Amino acid sequence: MTDKCVTALCGVVALLITDTLSWSDMLKITDAWDTTVWLGGLVALADQLTEVGVAQFVGEKISEMLQNVQPMGAVVVLSVVYFYTMYTFCSLTGHIVAFSGPFLEVRIMGGYEEK
Repeated sequence: MTDKCVTALCGVVALLITDTLSWSDMLKITDAWDTTVWLGGLVALADQLTEVGVAQFVGEKISEMLQNVQPMGAVVVLSVVYFYTMYTFCSLTGHIVAFSGPFLEVRIMGGYEEK
């Protein structure tokens, strides 16, 4: 993660040094800074949740709940869980990063086969 941050910071510094953008110009584009800060923070949060094992824990618990459920019932339950966990994250990217693995794990552990 540090390499990406350093690269982005070097890009901003290069824009300032080459006078492509002035500091006052940088301060005026608040929407871009808001997006950068919030998206970076939310993706980092999702990465940490995955690294700590929260995402795997959620996947295992959902797999246990859906062990003897028919595939259509599993789809309904996963859809509801997916919908309500959207409120956990303000960012679709953070949500996908945190929960795509556990949902795929549910499919694998549940033994649902393609037909």
